[in-house]
Amino acid sequence: YGQFCECDDSSCDRSLSGLLCGGHGLCNCGRCECDAGWTGPACDCRDDVSQCLSPDGKICSGHGECVCGHCRRCDDGYSGQFCSECETCPDKCESLKACVECLAFSSGDLMETFDGRKHGHADFCWENCELQFKYREKLSSRIPVNMVNCTVKNASYCQYTFSYKLEDWTKNGPEKVFLHLDEDGEKGICPTVVKIDYLGMIIGLVFMIVAVGMLTILLWKVFTTITDRREFAQFEQEREKMKFNSNSNPIFKQATTTIMNPIYSKGDF
Repeated sequence: YGQFCECDDSSCDRSLSGLLCGGHGLCNCGRCECDAGWTGPACDCRDDVSQCLSPDGKICSGHGECVCGHCRRCDDGYSGQFCSECETCPDKCESLKACVECLAFSSGDLMETFDGRKHGHADFCWENCELQFKYREKLSSRIPVNMVNCTVKNASYCQYTFSYKLEDWTKNGPEKVFLHLDEDGEKGICPTVVKIDYLGMIIGLVFMIVAVGMLTILLWKVFTTITDRREFAQFEQEREKMKFNSNSNPIFKQATTTIMNPIYSKGDF
C-alpha cells in the first residue's frame, strides 16, 4: 500500500527468534513501531539501563553507551562488561600525585616553573593540574573508610597518604580528594635529616691512625722482646755445654813465634 505501493507491513526486521518486530511492536510501512519499554530496529531490546549500571551506579561507568541492555561503544582504551577496564590508562594514584603534592607540599613536577612573584601557590597548582577536584586536609580518623587510599612519597621522600572515591571519578577526576593528617596535624612522615659532623669525623680518623700506629709499635716491641729472649736462652744453653780446663784459655795465643831456617848449618861458621 501507500502512494506508490511502497509499503509492506510484513517486511520489517525480525528478532533472532524470527518474530516480526520481536513480537513487541507493529510493522508500519517497513519500520517497527515498538511498544513501550522496547527499542531497537526489531523491537527486541528492552528500554532499560539497569543491566548497564556498573557497581558505582553509573551507566557503563561513564565510559560507554547502553545499547539493548549491554554496554557498547566504550571510550578509547576502556573495555569490559561495564566499560570499566582500562589497561592503558595511568594509575589513578599517580594521576593525582602531582596535583596533591603541589597543593600540600609546594613541591613536585608542577612546581618546576613556579615563580612566587608572578603566581599564587594554590592558583598555580590548579592552573597546571590536569584534573579538577575539591581538595581537603583531614585527620585520618575522620576520612570515610569507603575511599581508595594512595600512599606515595614526595620529592623530599616524605611519605603521605591521600584518598579519593572511585565511584565519583569522571573524566575530569574525582569529586573530592582528602589528604590524611596525623593526630599532630602533620601531613606526612619525613625521614630525619642527620647533619654530618665533619670535625668529629676528622678527630676520629686521626685517633684511629694514632691508635693503629701505637698498636703496631706495641706488637713490634713484643715480637722483638720475645725474639731476644729466645736467642739469649739459646746462647746460655750453648755456653753451658762448652767445658774448658781451668788452667787453659782456648782462645789464648803465644806472643812469640819461632821460625826455623832450613838451610842453616852450624858447621859452616
